Amino acid sequence: MENFETFLGEMEDGGIGRQHLRTIFRSFEKEIPQWRIDTYSLFFLLVLNAKWDVLQKKDLVQLGIKGATDRIKGAE
Repeated sequence: MENFETFLGEMEDGGIGRQHLRTIFRSFEKEIPQWRIDTYSLFFLLVLNAKWDVLQKKDLVQLGIKGATDRIKGAE
């Protein structure tokens, strides 16, 4: 829980979280209108973008990340 609170604090400091959301929007601007985004999905995308330097080296299918992003994109 402490790590989670630290992460949230980092996202708030200096508008870093908003910067990540802008990056996501710019990267997928054309696809976003078809996405199914709720509060949990938005938070998931925020964490994914913020930690991409670590996650891109991992097996996203095995971690369930690929499946989660497919659900957000409506490609279940």
